[in-house]
Amino acid sequence: MKIQAVRTLLLVTIFVIVIMCIYFALIPESYYLSRHFKPKNLTQGFPVVKDASFSLSRWGAALTNSSSVSRKVSSDMKTSIQIARDIYHTHGVVLFTMVNDAFFPFAASWCCNTAPMNNVHHRALFLTTDQMTGQRLSHLWPNITVVTLNSSQYAGSQEYSKAGYVRMMVERTRYILHLLEAGVRLLLFEVDCVWLSDPVPALLARHAEGDILATKVTDLDVTAGGFLLLNPTKATVKLWRHLTDKMDSLYRRLQNSQDAADVSEADNDQQYFTLLVRKKFAGVRVVHLPAELFPDGKWYKLPASERSSKPRPFLINNNWVVGEAAKMRRAKRFGHWFWNDEGKGSCNSTAVDSLFY
Repeated sequence: MKIQAVRTLLLVTIFVIVIMCIYFALIPESYYLSRHFKPKNLTQGFPVVKDASFSLSRWGAALTNSSSVSRKVSSDMKTSIQIARDIYHTHGVVLFTMVNDAFFPFAASWCCNTAPMNNVHHRALFLTTDQMTGQRLSHLWPNITVVTLNSSQYAGSQEYSKAGYVRMMVERTRYILHLLEAGVRLLLFEVDCVWLSDPVPALLARHAEGDILATKVTDLDVTAGGFLLLNPTKATVKLWRHLTDKMDSLYRRLQNSQDAADVSEADNDQQYFTLLVRKKFAGVRVVHLPAELFPDGKWYKLPASERSSKPRPFLINNNWVVGEAAKMRRAKRFGHWFWNDEGKGSCNSTAVDSLFY
């Protein structure tokens, strides 16, 4: 009897150990998906992730202790990449952007702006830096896919050429590399802009002309880093991998810097990317799009007569101005702001309608 009891206890112990091993193998410590992800959505042509959360903050910690950066993709990262693949295979491209809590109003305005455009939201994948921003976006616009960083590191206003902003761009660059290595074509865009019409059909019609379709910064020989159609070719992947290495190195240099610390204008993803484009790194072919159809914020500074004489652009990037408040004021002045932030917030349907009719 005693031998039988010992055997039974041993079997139960082994069973418990096996179950625990399986549990921890399937749910890594560093990453997790929230309970909102429902695999059945993958059968719908364009899957919706209410709040697929994973942590990249561990990467940042690893960088401070190692000169090499591990790009091992966790099971949950793999899930988010698979969702991006599904969007790509269904719609031909993933519209990718990154926002934090301070930029939520701009993300909301863009979502209101583009809601009437066919399949734009279905193609969109937002990487948000906090769960609240991600949950709010997915609640208001459920057709948009939202992946949320598990970090409070990037909260609040992050000004261009400051350490906090640059660290956000490191995270963005890393995630784009995962998408490209997974064979996903993506359109990198920023939400502080207005889309006067959907540029995606025109861009897809030209995608085969180069590895990358890009725009140039007005009056400068600089390739803009915030609006890029990236084809997942060998040349693009090699270039982006090298760009990621350079951004990882910059991250290490800034590890002890406060968010508001100044960073040289020569040290950011846009400048690094421009240098690689000029060198034709890995034989990459970059086609620059017509500036009048994809203008930057200098468009707002043109005389009214000159603006009206130009072709109607697909979109206007609201840059060349510092600070969220200044961007918002300018967008409202030109009728390019579509979000009412009072109460729970809502789209300004009158402003949206006036843009198209």
